[in-house]
Amino acid sequence: MENELEKKKPCAEVSSGPVRAAIWKNETENGPRYSFSLSRSYRNEDNQPRFSRSFELEHITAIMMCMNFAIGKIQDLEDPR
Repeated sequence: MENELEKKKPCAEVSSGPVRAAIWKNETENGPRYSFSLSRSYRNEDNQPRFSRSFELEHITAIMMCMNFAIGKIQDLEDPR
């Protein structure tokens, strides 16, 4: 059993520009199921990398591309032929 103090890591990641999709594998009674979460990277005033789950209108194209990449990656994970 995974140590509860360890942070669960995504099984895959895809990105488009500043938008990243983390893909998560969830074991169920019927086999693995996959989901994804989106985040946006940016740098703060001290030039330190930061991440946000909020987006602006200018990110829509990157969001759509990242979602398409996530769909393809999940399909590959479900059927890795």
